[in-house]
Amino acid sequence: MTTQHSFFLPDVGPFGHVYQHLTLNHGVHGLYQLVLYGSYNAPGRVDTQNNGVAVLIEPKSGMRAAVVVDQLGQEPGQKTQPWPAQLALFAQMLGASWPEFRRLVNRSDNTRFKI
Repeated sequence: MTTQHSFFLPDVGPFGHVYQHLTLNHGVHGLYQLVLYGSYNAPGRVDTQNNGVAVLIEPKSGMRAAVVVDQLGQEPGQKTQPWPAQLALFAQMLGASWPEFRRLVNRSDNTRFKI
């Protein structure tokens, strides 16, 4: 059974309508934020076509987290709840080993840099 929300968590950087937001510790490979979101907040507009799962890497110093990939599992338009496939992908990434997590991130055309 999946938990569905009709409320949102605080925005994470440019990612709005946040359904879930967790930090993953991959040991020597670093800390990663996993964000399930429903919109992208660009200056002057909110893009609900940009949705899905985003991965951010936590920097080792006091800098801001950097987006590694976004729009994983993207679906058409925003809903008040995440799509079932997005929930499944979020859960898969949450439980993935380091090699599987890397594969899920690096295979996307939206990956900004490989991990």
